[in-house]
Amino acid sequence: MRSMNSLSHCALASALLGALICSTALLGSPVMAAQGVAPAIRIVDRIDESNLVTLKGNTHPAANAKNDRGRVSADLPMTDLVLVLSRSPEQQAAFEKFVAGQYDPASPDFHQWLTPDEVGTKFGPSETDIATISRWLTGHGLSVDQVTKDRMSIRFSGTAAMVESAFHTEMHNLEVNGVSHIGNVTDPQIPAALAPAVVGVKALHNFFPHPLHRLGSQVTRDAESGLWKRPAASGAGASAEAKSGGVRPEFGINVPSNPTSGTIAYTVEDVTPYDFATIYNVLPLWNAGIDGTGQTIAIAGTSNIDPTDVATFRNFFKLPTGNAVNTPIVVNGSPNGEEPLTICTVGCGVVGSRGQERADRTGRLLCPTEFNNRRSLGFRELHREQRR
Repeated sequence: MRSMNSLSHCALASALLGALICSTALLGSPVMAAQGVAPAIRIVDRIDESNLVTLKGNTHPAANAKNDRGRVSADLPMTDLVLVLSRSPEQQAAFEKFVAGQYDPASPDFHQWLTPDEVGTKFGPSETDIATISRWLTGHGLSVDQVTKDRMSIRFSGTAAMVESAFHTEMHNLEVNGVSHIGNVTDPQIPAALAPAVVGVKALHNFFPHPLHRLGSQVTRDAESGLWKRPAASGAGASAEAKSGGVRPEFGINVPSNPTSGTIAYTVEDVTPYDFATIYNVLPLWNAGIDGTGQTIAIAGTSNIDPTDVATFRNFFKLPTGNAVNTPIVVNGSPNGEEPLTICTVGCGVVGSRGQERADRTGRLLCPTEFNNRRSLGFRELHREQRR
């Protein structure tokens, strides 16, 4: 028998929402001439490391004396760092006007999506400024790994010593609630000449968002009957469950009440793809041939994907598999665990069973253009993330 964790109702609902947003964002259509603003060269002064500006708000609140455990090793590798760039005020105004027009049926820009390259050409910083910033990074020994196609961020990496040199801060070991972290202990600084084109760094620490999903009950597939079954419960929890009686879902998890937060006890139900299709009325779409063919769903996360789990899920529930279109593509990043991103991947695969999932494992949510460089993007999703 094979074991797996079944998907919870709330996780699949989140996956549907993500799929609807992403599939809408990836719809392509002929692009009209967006009224962009020609990028001006904004870095005009000589780069002087003694004339600095502070990037305020770029230090994690937990990077304080209470949690400080001393400076990190100078040769500590630091990867997947992102320098976030800015538009000129004129570009930002034109960008926001175009975004509004994309969602206004009366506008000639309604639903006229742009590719990431077109975003960069029409609304991004100048290539000259990007080259200047890149040379500044490499001048401190850092490696420029990627300039995103919308020109709004630069992904770079290096050692802690290189980061400290470039950003005039110190990287320290931190311990919070028994968990080890690293982070800068003061706001980074950059030469004032670069400030017109740079927003800040995302981020010089490894405090990452935590998933809010709950895993459902563990189930095993009985080879003889072909059915999924829950292992026999044991202990005090099982006795309490047996005494409670009443109707309950076949698979799920009972969440106890929490007097501290004021929440009452509730049950999270695990559902299969066809449960999901019934609840959200997706089945008529499938029957009409609207099944995700030709669409790509982009998922951002901080975890890895186990392809075996995805294949097991799709095979058992008779979803298309075994070809490149139904195999998730991992874009980049350093993964951290497996469960959250695997859940999102199989969940989106339920909604668009013949679509393609692309996953970014870094959790760097500022640059969704990285996920799909061949299809067009809806600007509202892109715009919201870049303004955070």
